[in-house]
Amino acid sequence: GTIGTGATPTASPSPTNTATATPTGSPSCNAGTVSYTGPAVAIPDNIPAGVNINLPVAGVGSVSDLNFRFDTAGACDATIGNANAAMDHTFIGDLTFRLTPPDGSPTVAFQARRGGTRENICASLLDDEGGFPNISTLTSVTGSPQSGNFTPETTGALSLLDGENANGTWVLNVSDNAGIDTGSMRRFSLEFGGPCGTPTAGGCAR
Repeated sequence: GTIGTGATPTASPSPTNTATATPTGSPSCNAGTVSYTGPAVAIPDNIPAGVNINLPVAGVGSVSDLNFRFDTAGACDATIGNANAAMDHTFIGDLTFRLTPPDGSPTVAFQARRGGTRENICASLLDDEGGFPNISTLTSVTGSPQSGNFTPETTGALSLLDGENANGTWVLNVSDNAGIDTGSMRRFSLEFGGPCGTPTAGGCAR
């Protein structure tokens, strides 16, 4: 099942948005999707420390498979400031995305400065086990967004998080690592999957 979560940003030098959710899914299936659907989070320009977005998870248990999904809310393209995008940005090659589990380690940089001059990130899935092209193969194309299915960075495999206790607060860090271009993170999901016993509503991820 999918749960959308909201948040209220806090004002600080390194702002953190906190989402609160209880995912659905049977413990025997170990499957569920938790989504951030709070306010857009502006990513400070050329600040490698980036911004943290917190996403609490409950009722999942040990991670046997984890995918990261950039979500959209309607028509998504390379239009500047597209509010339907998962991430609107005028030069996505500036961006690095890092995910940290509740116990604080390891931090996985699953997408690191890919896509060059592309504008915006539309519906995209990062999945270690799907046999997809590596995110490093994403070319630089002005006037085109990122979309599609990819394998994460070879040094930032999401499988490094297998075995972690999923319950607790996950942290997505988004950083802009060059000047001029800007944008905001708007929506994303963590997909937890595992061996299925009796399928639950919404089915089970890989």
